[in-house]
Amino acid sequence: MTDYEPIPAPENFLDQAEHSWTLPAYWYTDSKIFGKEKEQIFYKNWWYVGAVHQLSKPGEFLTTTVVDQEIFITRGEDNVLRAFYPGNFHGARGVKGIENFNPSDFGLVSVRVETLIGLVFVNLDANADALTDISESMVKDMRAYCPGLDDLVLSRNYELQTAANWKTLVDNDLESYHSAVAHPSLMGLLDYSTFEVWEDRFTTCHAMTNSDPDNPAYKVGAEDSVKRAIYTWLWPNTAFFIAPGPKNLGVFQMIPTGPESSLQRWEFYFESEQPTESEQAYLDWTINTLIPEDTALYENVQHGLRSQGYSQGRFVINRNRPEWSEHHVHQFQTLVHDAIVTEC
Repeated sequence: MTDYEPIPAPENFLDQAEHSWTLPAYWYTDSKIFGKEKEQIFYKNWWYVGAVHQLSKPGEFLTTTVVDQEIFITRGEDNVLRAFYPGNFHGARGVKGIENFNPSDFGLVSVRVETLIGLVFVNLDANADALTDISESMVKDMRAYCPGLDDLVLSRNYELQTAANWKTLVDNDLESYHSAVAHPSLMGLLDYSTFEVWEDRFTTCHAMTNSDPDNPAYKVGAEDSVKRAIYTWLWPNTAFFIAPGPKNLGVFQMIPTGPESSLQRWEFYFESEQPTESEQAYLDWTINTLIPEDTALYENVQHGLRSQGYSQGRFVINRNRPEWSEHHVHQFQTLVHDAIVTEC
């Protein structure tokens, strides 16, 4: 149970995006809201950890922190993945060498763990919907755009502290009208006249075609497998990017670290751990151009949310021109709204 008082529902946040106002600005700055989000969102939904191939052998392990809850994940001698709260156990590196290892002997409480497209996720809620169920349609589309998706391996990590609430990052990720101004090289890479969007209850998908191989971002080879990009999002804070070029997957995890701070965690998957020249060009552009452009937007928007002259705005909705529409932002904010105003 949370120690925080119930949060009143905003009266003008409506089910229909065309008539709704946005979430109030204070939901992006308030410590009480952040506390409720930990309890009602992040402790109850799927959290990205890393790559399955990092846990390919018995005794190998990964650790993660779900906002403020430390979790470790290991592969047992029976080849089964398991996740636990650490409890009183401080010898994760020695799991493989402990004879007749029983997690309960060390005060270890189990946590749900699932894999998806070669990735590992955990969930602190024993009653949550299965990850494979809520992501089924999204994963089907991702595999169609990138054959061999499940066999890619982790090649590069990148992290960046950001002075913005995690929801500011997700809002930006789910709309595309900012791209024309903020991302000139991205506009050269992708033909936004081919823009399509679709969604399920807990996922969204955006797709666009590369029509200029010799574009300002990086070159796309005629022999490259991926010609049409697909950018997807999984509730609450994980986005996936399959970009034009060789087979690839980018994972963008928007990690909350405080009411007005986040950690951008990026991981890039290719067919081998060592990127090719073209894959390195894609990495250089993403890390040195695309991410800084978006980071400036995140932090500027967060600054504006603190203004006493701003409380709420309206959603831009144009379902006939999805590249100019914020209906996926409304979908995300509805999930946040419903989680926060629901009593424990």
